[in-house]
Amino acid sequence: MLASNYHVYICDYAAEKQSLSGERVGFLFFTQNDMPVCVIGQHILDGKMVELDKPLLVMRKQQADGTNNTSYQVECVIKRKLLFHKRSKPIVHYSSKKT
Repeated sequence: MLASNYHVYICDYAAEKQSLSGERVGFLFFTQNDMPVCVIGQHILDGKMVELDKPLLVMRKQQADGTNNTSYQVECVIKRKLLFHKRSKPIVHYSSKKT
């Protein structure tokens, strides 16, 4: 039985840290029209869901104990991706108080 809750996020993001493991970079949500929106820091990106030309497989390597037999179990098939191809828009907070 294939799992259905896998998500793939590919980011062209240059970070000063070597690893972002366990770090929160931003958040992702969907509008009422099922359009993805990604917020990273002070920037917002509007996206869309597109079909992949070729599906991707997520597989788990399984090795039998004491033998050289290796097998792979298919965990899920990825058929769509979230595409954020437009330039990000800054999030601007307006204050009603004049300084």
